[in-house]
Parts: sequence; structure tokens; C-alpha cells
Amino acid sequence: MPGLLERLTAYDGVVLTAQKSTRVALLLPLKLAISTRWESVRLAWFARRQLKLLARKSDVVRTQQSELRRAVVRFIREHLRRVRRVAELASYERLFSIWHVFHLPFFYMLVVAALIHVLAVHMY
Repeated sequence: MPGLLERLTAYDGVVLTAQKSTRVALLLPLKLAISTRWESVRLAWFARRQLKLLARKSDVVRTQQSELRRAVVRFIREHLRRVRRVAELASYERLFSIWHVFHLPFFYMLVVAALIHVLAVHMY
């Protein structure tokens, strides 16, 4: 199908770019949930239009048009779902790295509190 893979690749490039901001990384799953569904509708519409054009030129495509349409729409949805999951994983990795930054001081305070507690129990 002419043009479909180019459009998918272009969208993949947009979605899979690394996010610089933590705020953007936090909101990325919601944004991707909406944008990939919209892109799925747009690409399915494009694929249906291309299949109609190809059906005019080929008898084989004309007879198998409904099966081809279902297969292409399923491919588009599955591809976009997987791209969305990869982008979400990158977002979650960024958020998890920040998690360590915030929780490291709490870990040190817990160790100090445990040592003071043990010392106080043995001195009493």
C-alpha cells in the first residue's frame, strides 16, 4: 500500500523522540493514548481510500478488499499500540530515575534513625 509505511514511520519518529522535561514525561501516557487512537483512525481512513484506488486497478484486490481492509486496519492498530508502549516505557524509565533521586535521602534518614534506635535501646 503506497504511502502507509512512510506515514507510520513518520509518526513513529515523532512519538519515539526522547522527552526532555519531566512534566512532559509524566503526561506522555495520556497524550499518547489520545494521539495514537486519532492516528489510528486517520491511517485506517487513508488505507481504506488507498484500497479503493487499488481495487479499481486489480480484480484480486477487488475480490479480497474486505479481508485486506481488516488486515491492514489490524496491522495499523497493533503497530501503533506497540509504538505507544515503547514510548510509555521510556517515559516510565525517566520517572523511575527521578524516583531514586527523591528517595535516596529518605533511605539515609532511615539508616540513621535505625542506628540511633539501636544505640538508645542498648543504652537504656
